Amino acid sequence: MSIPLKLQEIVDDFASMTREEKIETLIGYAESLPPLPDWLLQERAMMDAVPECMTPVNVFGKKKDGKLTFHFDIPPQSPTVRGLAAILANGLNGSTAEDVLSVPADFYLQMDLQSVLTLQRLNGLSGMLAHMKQIAVRLIKELENKPSVCPRLIALDKKIPRRKFTCTSEKTNECVGLRPRTRSFFRLL
Repeated sequence: MSIPLKLQEIVDDFASMTREEKIETLIGYAESLPPLPDWLLQERAMMDAVPECMTPVNVFGKKKDGKLTFHFDIPPQSPTVRGLAAILANGLNGSTAEDVLSVPADFYLQMDLQSVLTLQRLNGLSGMLAHMKQIAVRLIKELENKPSVCPRLIALDKKIPRRKFTCTSEKTNECVGLRPRTRSFFRLL
């Protein structure tokens, strides 16, 4: 597992910051998150919801010339979540699907974000990354004109070990999303 260069630069920057600098920088990233493009405002139903976040988060990805671009829809009154999404967007936009899939789910540990954010926020960050990976897999399969891979395969590959998911469809090639297996969305092993 490796981190693409742009994301690695962000990780390294955060790793060298003090606690206060991390908070200020995170707010700066939140302010830099671009609004949804006009064409996507009308098509919000195409976006993937990220239920792991307490804040309503939706993400959309597209592929052009082999490179991915992600768009996030997050309320402006959630600067922490917007900042985390902006880190992912800045670090992964322009990457290949394979680069996105290679990012470890716990990449944020190198940034020492756990010293400034709650576990709930970090779970949300992991959830956003997991949905970006699902989108990347879906875009790869669409491009290859093959049936879509069930998103649970991504969740079950031990990159996100605390979550237990099942497919919302009985048929793997028609999976439309994930749902928790238990009442509690997160279950410690």
